[in-house]
Amino acid sequence: MTTLHKRFSVALGILGLAWLSGCTDSQDSPSGQGNIRALHAVGDAGVVQFLIEAREVGSLSFHGASGFQRFDADSYDFHFDTVNGQTGEIERILSTVLSIEVDKNYTFVLTGSRAAPTLLTFIQDINDLAAGATVAQLALTNQTTSLANVDVYLGETDFDPAATTPLATLAQRAFEVVADIDAASYQIVATTAGDATDIVYRSESVTLTGGDTYLISLFDSQGESDSAYVATVAGGTGAATFDDDRTPTSAQIYHASRTTGAIDVFVNDETTPLVSNIALKRSAQLCQSPLPMIGHHSS
Repeated sequence: MTTLHKRFSVALGILGLAWLSGCTDSQDSPSGQGNIRALHAVGDAGVVQFLIEAREVGSLSFHGASGFQRFDADSYDFHFDTVNGQTGEIERILSTVLSIEVDKNYTFVLTGSRAAPTLLTFIQDINDLAAGATVAQLALTNQTTSLANVDVYLGETDFDPAATTPLATLAQRAFEVVADIDAASYQIVATTAGDATDIVYRSESVTLTGGDTYLISLFDSQGESDSAYVATVAGGTGAATFDDDRTPTSAQIYHASRTTGAIDVFVNDETTPLVSNIALKRSAQLCQSPLPMIGHHSS
């Protein structure tokens, strides 16, 4: 979308067909296997292809994450490719070798810059939660470049972080597994470390499903959003990115109706137009949080 800047964007985590012996797309792992996923945190790299050996298993946009892929315990080559914007050629920007251990979850975080990328590898035990469990496994990471330390909270809609305790305090690039959390809908709040009144990010409602394994990652938006920061919530099968819920929703109104004259646009009431006298083939920008149902009158 080009006119709606507040977004809920399903992260591109397009998973390839299983190709290695014992490779599936589930996060539950029998004896002898481990899981791996990748998170894209390089703001100037564009879309990045995540490959295992010579096969692509994820196409990741900035802030995006793949779902888990399961592999037999063994050593594999992993690669990250991107397209050169000038030549159109595919370039390999980083490669690594990883030995997957039994019953471990591995998360690669591609960070740094396109010219000098680095790879962080976070490891946690595979959860033993059964299908239909009432809790979920949760980990947090601070992938911003502008927040040295943040406190992260989860709570009900519009909760006050000053009235509760943070789940974790995260330095830049830090990764922390927190206690299992009840399956429910939450708002994610990040504040300056030690100051619960300085809220730097508040998400819209995010639903965590029981039995799943989640990674919540805080990013600078770097122009991808009207928000200063966004959060990506990655589960076992994919991810979604959330703007700051306090960021005004914006939309552009374009008058294309040949059967009406100039129009006025109203929000909620019909006494004071939000925008007046939009002529045919002309547009106007609206900005309001939240953006309610919109009606119009012909002038």
